[in-house]
Amino acid sequence: MTNVNHYDRQWLSQQSKEHEISIGRFHHGDHVLHDHEFHELVIIEAGKGDHVIEKGIWPITRGDVYLIPRGISHAYRTKTELTLRNILFTDEAIKAADARLFFLPGVRALLNVEPGLRRKGIEGFRLNLDGDQLKQAVLYADAMEKELKDQQSGYRSVTAGLLIQLIVFLSRIYQSPAHREQSRVLEIAMVITHIETHADKKLSLSELSKVAGMSPRTLHRHFREALGMTPAQYLRNYRIKQVKELLAAGNASVTEIAYSCGFCDSSHLSQSFHDSVGISPRQYRRNVKMKSESEKEKILPEEQEDDV
Repeated sequence: MTNVNHYDRQWLSQQSKEHEISIGRFHHGDHVLHDHEFHELVIIEAGKGDHVIEKGIWPITRGDVYLIPRGISHAYRTKTELTLRNILFTDEAIKAADARLFFLPGVRALLNVEPGLRRKGIEGFRLNLDGDQLKQAVLYADAMEKELKDQQSGYRSVTAGLLIQLIVFLSRIYQSPAHREQSRVLEIAMVITHIETHADKKLSLSELSKVAGMSPRTLHRHFREALGMTPAQYLRNYRIKQVKELLAAGNASVTEIAYSCGFCDSSHLSQSFHDSVGISPRQYRRNVKMKSESEKEKILPEEQEDDV
């Protein structure tokens, strides 16, 4: 069995001085097969080589930009003057962003769809920047690196903001007419954003196929290739995620939550939730509350000791 080096969140924290974003700059040298507990946005600044990733080996060249999701083992081989910039970040690093960021088809294409296709061995949809676009992307990376190095007041917020600006910049390129050859990626991304912005409504495969501009059968196949699930499964998972957040956030009734998340009634929600999570919505809410109270109790003795 091939050995794979593993980099965890603690390693990232050490690199970034307890921040959730880090910038790496690598030239030429050997890169062993490795994975990590955070995401890696790669910008190829110069040269060329081969990128080894789970299902195969893919050529990379100057201007290529792509995301390596957490948990994916990969490495670099056969490098010729290869220089790449790695932007390492956790989910939390961009979670505070305006939620509308994730409804941009280009963002979904960059962060979800293209990495899913590449992981399954389907190549040819990666973003490649022209000279001016590459310069701009590198400027964002340089600015982030400077903020992390100088650590002036507010640098964490500025760094996160720059990362979000870079992601939006790449998203707009993905959506530009010049990149219509990646249309499958963008079409699937458009379906994802349509599902998430209309999750409270009844959605059919026929409706989603019109959004994508392809037949229902073709959409079903391409969606499954990219995300490992059907559009219907994605919709169900997204609704369950929303239900979890609402159950944990307040005291809204199961019936109210059911209607707000697109379920027919509380019985429909309860059955779907139990099938997915293994417990009822009410039990899930009780578990969240008990966990929260337990965490408060762990903190309380230290607070009392400080007061004495």
